[in-house]
Amino acid sequence: MSKKYTDEFKCEAVKLVKNQGYSVSKAAESLGISWPTLDKSISWVMRCLNEWVARKANREDGCKGRFWEGRYTAVALLDNAAILTCSAYIDLNPIRAGIAETPEESDYTSAQDRILARQAGQNLAQLPESLKMNQTLDQAQLIEEMQAQLKRADWLCPIRSNESRKGFLNLDLDDFLALLDWTGRQIRADKPGAIPAHFEAILERLEIDQAAWLDTVQHFGSRFHRVAGNVKRLMQPAREAGQHWFQVKTAAQRAFTPLRQKPYVPLTKNDRSKNVLESP
Repeated sequence: MSKKYTDEFKCEAVKLVKNQGYSVSKAAESLGISWPTLDKSISWVMRCLNEWVARKANREDGCKGRFWEGRYTAVALLDNAAILTCSAYIDLNPIRAGIAETPEESDYTSAQDRILARQAGQNLAQLPESLKMNQTLDQAQLIEEMQAQLKRADWLCPIRSNESRKGFLNLDLDDFLALLDWTGRQIRADKPGAIPAHFEAILERLEIDQAAWLDTVQHFGSRFHRVAGNVKRLMQPAREAGQHWFQVKTAAQRAFTPLRQKPYVPLTKNDRSKNVLESP
């Protein structure tokens, strides 16, 4: 994308994700998008958002013409392995692009909001009781800033389900952020090291190939189209779509089959051309 992508509509684009605690209709209204009904498809929502962003960017740059490189991609995530991998792929986009070094420095990502909210919670919990009762003006301002930062992740779905909200992974927040941080450091260094034993257990439990983890996270977007998940879970969606195949078999086998079941071999260009899953 050659044109500048201003902070304002970056934020609005992020907020237009339907999530617990944030209404899509309110986000649409804030963007000036007509919202006659709530039963519109994701294609309709993205068309409206993309048009608004493109027009605004062209006005700012004083030019005309195409703004977006291509159409958005929607991929059905069929299991926890696919959800974790896709989440890491999205949150680590700024690191792969070389515009951030760590997840907490990755602006406009859910990972940054989760990390800053977690840090604020820890800092507030460590405040001495005396400071909670008697504060200077500067201390009160600092506490107010931490309380505001604590709410940064309120619009996000929690990682693991809690008493009030349903999560999207059977994984603790600390484990998710630690795995994300380690993966980002390996990508940035471009020298993959051994996966720590604690993360090995997490990946094995989710049926993710440990040896393929870094490779899959970096290339998830180019390898999975329409669906992603363990091979055994791909058959039913193929039947429901009235098809005998999905072009994800090889990628799914390499990414989401536990290492103990097969050796890891890097995906080649020739594999991608044969990447076909046939339904029995």
